[in-house]
Amino acid sequence: MFAEVYCPVPAILNAQPLNHTNEVSSTDVYTCYEGYEFQPGETVRTMTCQTDGSWIPSDSCWKRKCPPYIQYRGNITGGTEGEAKYKERIEVTCYLGYQFPDGTEVKRTRCGANYHWDPYLPLCEPKKCPGGTPPPVLNATPNTTEGIIETVVKYTCNASYTFIDGSTERIAYCDLETQEWVGVPTECLGDALGPANNIVGAGKILSTVTASLALVVIVVFMWLIVCSDCNEDRKLLRVCQSEEKEEEVESEDESEAPEEEPIRLQMVA
Repeated sequence: MFAEVYCPVPAILNAQPLNHTNEVSSTDVYTCYEGYEFQPGETVRTMTCQTDGSWIPSDSCWKRKCPPYIQYRGNITGGTEGEAKYKERIEVTCYLGYQFPDGTEVKRTRCGANYHWDPYLPLCEPKKCPGGTPPPVLNATPNTTEGIIETVVKYTCNASYTFIDGSTERIAYCDLETQEWVGVPTECLGDALGPANNIVGAGKILSTVTASLALVVIVVFMWLIVCSDCNEDRKLLRVCQSEEKEEEVESEDESEAPEEEPIRLQMVA
């Protein structure tokens, strides 16, 4: 006579039975707690009592995992390679020069019971340099209107204009660390004569400077001549004054000398 076989209560972790029987060929139904599953996508399992007293299939419920969180422009801490089990949290820090759309650089999220990140974080976005577009340059045109970090912009002078060094192109960029524009030129110079006009203009400036210097030299030279003449005139004046004084002295001496009376001879009788 064979002993009757019964299956013991299944040792299913993180689950609760919807019914329970223990006879051979009977079935028990178990459902996982919230946030748990037997395997991805399976939260309810039906097990059958076997003749050897075991349940098939037999397994426990495990914490759900959210899919890997993908963030191409930030560092992720927490979880395992971007994955996280139910209620586990991860922290995302945007790379240097990047931020979330709301302007923050660090956010946290957790793995929810429905296989989704709660909340699901947006991607980090590149920051922009002041203005959001390349700064305007007088008489020049940029090759792009983009103004995010690491943007390289080429400024080209308009027709008949050049930069001060005679070139027609300059490169500037939006710096990653400072989020400031670097290397932006001031302006392009020139007029209808084109680049050659700069040479002509430079010649005019040089001619003007040369003429000014020449004028200064002439004025100085004339001043020296005049001063020389003045010196000669002063010398002559002093000589003349000296001679006049000498004549006056001689005249005074003559006027002061006593007149000699004539000698009279007397005849002796």
